[in-house]
Amino acid sequence: MLSLDQVRRLKEVLRATSAPLSFESFSDFARAVLTPLIDLVGGHGGNLFITDVKANQKPLFLWHTYDPELVSEYQDRFFDESPIRLMVPQGVRVGQTCEYVDYEQFQKTAFYNEFLAPRRIHHMATLMARLPEQGRNQGSVGILGLHRNPTQEAFSAEELEILDLLYNPVEGALHTLLLAGNERQKLEQAFHSMPVGVLVLNWKLERVYTNPALEETLVGQDLASTELARIQAIARQARDLYLSRAADEPAATAEPLEIRRGERRFQLRATVLPEGLMSARPHLLCLFEEQAALRARPNRSQIQSVFGLTNREAEVFLHCLMGLTNTQIAHEMKVAPETVKHHLKNVFEKTGVSRRSQLAALLPGF
Repeated sequence: MLSLDQVRRLKEVLRATSAPLSFESFSDFARAVLTPLIDLVGGHGGNLFITDVKANQKPLFLWHTYDPELVSEYQDRFFDESPIRLMVPQGVRVGQTCEYVDYEQFQKTAFYNEFLAPRRIHHMATLMARLPEQGRNQGSVGILGLHRNPTQEAFSAEELEILDLLYNPVEGALHTLLLAGNERQKLEQAFHSMPVGVLVLNWKLERVYTNPALEETLVGQDLASTELARIQAIARQARDLYLSRAADEPAATAEPLEIRRGERRFQLRATVLPEGLMSARPHLLCLFEEQAALRARPNRSQIQSVFGLTNREAEVFLHCLMGLTNTQIAHEMKVAPETVKHHLKNVFEKTGVSRRSQLAALLPGF
């Protein structure tokens, strides 16, 4: 029977798996699951990673309790020797390594002596959560491992039952994280191709993403502390406007800011990426546009006159030139994404193009 403290630890694990997207990062989620779980079963350490054995995919570690070199050593030298590669094809759900390999022979391998033994890992209990196949994912598996050192006993049947009890919550949480990761990857791919600099901050105003255009602007230098303070100030203003808005109203837009870098001048605008785009929490999107590009950009009335567009269609046209996605345009214009799609369809028909990437070619010199 579980003690009161064990029940408390179990509740912590279940609370984390019930809301995986409430965490700032995958590693925060993994830490919130592993830390109380290790205390619950009395482990020496643990890890949580995702891999796709069918595709021979190197594991993506969400979190572990060991030294920083563990990830590179496991990926580059020992993954092919890991018992995980034997256990996954057998359909193992929850089990101990010693049940699936000759442990006397296993203790003679380089994997045991050069990777496990220095970290005092001897007994290994594993939960293998199979995740749905989608896209290039041929069948990812979430591997949650709990470890004990040589002075400790092997995991008991009762402790393995606790892991089995947690199988469905862990599997569901990892599936949710995998889907969210795919959506975030799509958004970052859109940012990657944008001609303007993009900096994404989390709700705590910490940097989480920088696109190539901004990295080119920085030319190998990081943002100066004074620049970062000004960026965080305008991002904080955008965040405060978002939080103070009425429930049924869009947030007001923060005033643009000028950033100088040598002889180059940039206009900085900050807006909020709503919940569900980067994670379950909103993020702050900072766009850096060089002043020369601003001067070269045609205005809305010119676009309307040349192509016979309505006011809103011209606005969508200009946002497309900046590389914004439909979701971002909808947020900027304070309309629904379906409205943006409707305007964009009309823009394509009136300009005679079929892709948004072709719009810039209609304006020589842009």
